Amino acid sequence: MFSAVVFDLDNTLLDRSAAFRAYLNNKVDDHDLVDAAIQKDDNGYTTREDFFAWFAPQIGEEPKTCQAEFLSTFPSFFKPNEDRLTLVRKVAESYPIACLTNGGSRTQRGKLTASGFDLVFGDHVYVSEEVGAWKPDRRVFDAVIEGSGFDPTKTIYIGDNFQHDIQGAMNAGWQACWVSLGRERHADDHFTIETIEGLWELL
Repeated sequence: MFSAVVFDLDNTLLDRSAAFRAYLNNKVDDHDLVDAAIQKDDNGYTTREDFFAWFAPQIGEEPKTCQAEFLSTFPSFFKPNEDRLTLVRKVAESYPIACLTNGGSRTQRGKLTASGFDLVFGDHVYVSEEVGAWKPDRRVFDAVIEGSGFDPTKTIYIGDNFQHDIQGAMNAGWQACWVSLGRERHADDHFTIETIEGLWELL
């Protein structure tokens, strides 16, 4: 059914939501501001420029300085999850694997290093900033196929964002598995698991 498995990173393999809340709690002592910042961040889909233009003035900092500090420190809030590392290593014993993630090169590769996934994926990592296209743009999915030699019709993409990950992958001719995180299923043309821990049963 599948000949290759490609993973999203944030909120699929890594708990970005928890890491971002930890960053904010370390930065400010204002629960209301933390909650507002999480909503403004939109799971990282708000551009960093727009987010820090809003956030920095509220804590008395200059946006560019605040953003630069975030880029250098945020990866440190990600820690290895041995169960998930073991899961992906197990998948890699049966399938070629890769990671495709939206974001800036410095931040995303920093997260991979901090979490230990850099050693699992090796050179098979595709970051949108490096590719020059962002999910759900088909070009970023095509770049994975060109770089890996995978058959797109037998490649499954595992991700948590329905629009960027699932629709993007299917529009590129891939199969897709939505990590629902308890959310209601959108349609019947893709696979669904509640958390990444359910992946092995699907494969």
